[in-house]
Amino acid sequence: MRLFLARHGETGSQYSERYIGATDLPLSELGRQQAMQLADVLPKGVTRCLCSPLHRARETASLALRGRDCLLMDMEALREVDFGRWEGLSFPEIVDQDQALVDEWQQNPTSFQFPEGESVEGFRQRVQEGLMTIVALPDKEVLVVCHGGVIRAMLCALLGLSFANYLSFAIAPAALTVVVVDGHRGVLHGLNLTALASGRRGES
Repeated sequence: MRLFLARHGETGSQYSERYIGATDLPLSELGRQQAMQLADVLPKGVTRCLCSPLHRARETASLALRGRDCLLMDMEALREVDFGRWEGLSFPEIVDQDQALVDEWQQNPTSFQFPEGESVEGFRQRVQEGLMTIVALPDKEVLVVCHGGVIRAMLCALLGLSFANYLSFAIAPAALTVVVVDGHRGVLHGLNLTALASGRRGES
């Protein structure tokens, strides 16, 4: 299977550098343009799209797949991590509010529980279970539209990396990451591919 992982397009600039996970935001105008350009790097053979049910991911998928005969399905496992009471805050604001918890997070990044939110391990397990469902599908090419954190978690699982390497990948908005999967293991064939980088039409 060729697995195409796409992060949603950008949301409003006022959310830049803020922790946005479970908060359900729409795309900005720039994000909608990015989603439409994503269509230019999607192979014609993609027959199924699994999508986070959050608005920004669903809107990205709908715009990228416009005019295509592709089955689009929501998948709860693809939601971004829930940051709890840290949702919408910048890192400096979080430090001011919860210095002791930030210290704990930095010391134990893979076992941390976000205050009033999701645990990192619970998030990892949720994404892993969703990934196993996806790679068991009969389709040869599948698109997954979700979130940066989800893609990072999937890459660690597919490439056999420790989840401690979770933040080693920078995932760009509305760009494709391509993994060829055989069984439950994968080979990375492309990271953050865009219409501009591929030389295809749709971005100037």
